[in-house]
Formats: sequence, structure tokens, C-alpha cells
Amino acid sequence: MVDALREARRVLTAGGVLIDVRPVIAPMAAEVTVDDRTAWVKDVDACSTPEDIVAADVAVQHALSSEWFAFELSHPFDFEIHCDTAED
Repeated sequence: MVDALREARRVLTAGGVLIDVRPVIAPMAAEVTVDDRTAWVKDVDACSTPEDIVAADVAVQHALSSEWFAFELSHPFDFEIHCDTAED
């Protein structure tokens, strides 16, 4: 993850915002909707291990202590991905 943060720093524009999305800590659901109705749902148990979460914390702390980013705000939120096609 340190490499990913280093790359994010390289490509982030001045005044840009980096959102740190932590390792998955709860099961996810893949859902297909057609015409506002759910056509298919599959639960995906892709939870991160406690070691993954610790590694993410260490990587973010390394990036902050190296002053790659300025910590401005922390606010947890629900994250959803919507794709129009299977390729998305």
C-alpha cells in the first residue's frame, strides 16, 4: 500500500483530494439491477484480515509522517460502485 500511496502522491493534482478506502471489514454484495429492480444479488465475503487492516494503518502513517499528504478530515462513509456494463 505504501507504493500505491506514493503513486497517488505523484499523480494527484495540486489541491486534489485523496480518499483512503480502507481494507474491506464487512461482507459486500454484488447486485445487478435492471429497470430499477434487482435482477441478481451475490454476497461476496472478501473481508480483510486484521493483518491487512494493520498494514493499511502503517502505510498511511508512513505517508503522513513522510509529509506526502496533509491530513485534513476524516469521515467514514458507505462506498458503492455502480457499473453500466460487465466490462466496467
